[in-house]
Amino acid sequence: MINIIKFTAPWCQPCKKYTPILEEWVSSRDDVKLSHHVDIDVDPDTAAHYGVQGVPFTLFMDDRTGETLAGVKGALSKNQLNKVMDRLASNN
Repeated sequence: MINIIKFTAPWCQPCKKYTPILEEWVSSRDDVKLSHHVDIDVDPDTAAHYGVQGVPFTLFMDDRTGETLAGVKGALSKNQLNKVMDRLASNN
C-alpha cells in the first residue's frame, strides 16, 4: 500500500484544481490511500522536512516502512499519477 501526502496551501489555485483529481484517482485504486493534506502555511516544518519547495506537492510513501518513494511537484493528471505508480512498481 502506498500512502500519499498532499502538500497544499489555501492561496494555491493549481492545488484547488488538483485536489478533486487526486481524490478521485485515489478512490479508484486499491493500492493507495490519501493519508494527509498538509497546509504548508500551517505546518511549514513538515513541508521542510520532506523538502517541499512548492505546491501542490505529492509525496508517495511506503505504508509499511514509512520510506519516501517519490515526491512530485505540480498538479498531476490521473495518467501522470498512474505513471508514477508504474515507475514505483517497477522499482520494487
